[in-house]
Amino acid sequence: MALLRKTRSVCPRCINEIDAEIIEEDNKVYMVKECKEHGLFKVLLSKDAGYYKELHKLFDRFKFKSDERYTRNYYNLYLTLRCNLDCTVCLTNANTNNKEPSISLIKEVVSKMKKTKIGLWGGEPTLREDLPEIIEIIRQSGNMPALYTNGIKIADYSYLKGLRDKGLDIVHLQFDGFDDNAYKILRSKPLLKIKLKALENLEQLKIPTVLEATFVKSLNEKEMINIIEFAAKKRFITAVLFRSYSYLGKKGFKEERQILGEELIDKLNQQTSGRITKQKVLLFQKLLYAVYNITATKRCFYNQYFMLYRDNDQWKTIDEIINLNKIDNIVDNYIEHNLFSRSMLLKQLINITTIGFMYKWLKLYVERRVMRKSFTSSSLPDNFLIVGFGCICNAFDYETSSKNVCIGGEILPDGKIIPSLVESNLLREKELRA
Repeated sequence: MALLRKTRSVCPRCINEIDAEIIEEDNKVYMVKECKEHGLFKVLLSKDAGYYKELHKLFDRFKFKSDERYTRNYYNLYLTLRCNLDCTVCLTNANTNNKEPSISLIKEVVSKMKKTKIGLWGGEPTLREDLPEIIEIIRQSGNMPALYTNGIKIADYSYLKGLRDKGLDIVHLQFDGFDDNAYKILRSKPLLKIKLKALENLEQLKIPTVLEATFVKSLNEKEMINIIEFAAKKRFITAVLFRSYSYLGKKGFKEERQILGEELIDKLNQQTSGRITKQKVLLFQKLLYAVYNITATKRCFYNQYFMLYRDNDQWKTIDEIINLNKIDNIVDNYIEHNLFSRSMLLKQLINITTIGFMYKWLKLYVERRVMRKSFTSSSLPDNFLIVGFGCICNAFDYETSSKNVCIGGEILPDGKIIPSLVESNLLREKELRA
């Protein structure tokens, strides 16, 4: 056993803060912590110690935890905890109360923000009859409204068009694959027909869309490749985010049904016959962390990203159009010797395929650094598709330092702003245990 670092966490039972250690044992990484009241906990963080350590070394070198230059990318606004589904994996434990922010409170909160992505969150935010007005308020305040939805109401074309006409910027659609049996288990009813109709409407209205897929071990992992193949052919889909079920909220499954973020990559590796691997993702993280460093954007350690390139009806991985190994050397030089050449990085990034993308990235850089505008995947050229892998921190794997790097915060129904998503999740957990 080797000690990797000492840290702070919380007890999974009482959510009180306690000491913790990150250790390596048999090529795996664990968090070990002990609560005086509830005993010892040993939580698996990684099954590949080498991958974990390389990723953490990179993350730590760019000082995402401590550098005050880094700013948050967005805030979720809780519009309601009402929902028209009864999901077994609901993070927010919806339909437990009716706390909802008033229009006047929403105006007051968003007026203090500028050029920020505001996630319309729930429950199911489309249950607010005044949602079109809320979207218009956010747009007129100089911010970017993003709808997080299960898709039921936006399967109505005229309803969705009304939201778009009020200024809806992007939609995050919960989409767990093409198996209705999985929807019955995860979401309480068959939803595939509704999901596909919502996607058809989003495409017709040209609304940038992110697919948010939740996976439970031994249930719907096989759908990962089906989602990739579908999304790659739909240019209005800007990103696919693969998330593991997290032991939060309703906790409809046992803890062991969670899937590590790296395991999601391994599963897609198998389904793509080696086209997407942890090594490729690690190399791309180096490029991504360099970009986030330049644009001073916070970045979560527990989420990794990759990128695909749409080439007619086919897709290529980012390493097929950019030499990630050369970029790896540039970033390594910075990590080891604090020497970072942006001109060398740009030289490796620009080629005939990426020239349009680099122009767009330069625009994003200016917007982010000079205009302080939040990044959304809708800003990317439509021939690129972001693929994300991760899990949502819970009381078992949480490190208190995570709150400093969480890319988003949350605005509660009473207007209180929680500076990180993870803190808000744990606050709800503590209230449930009270």
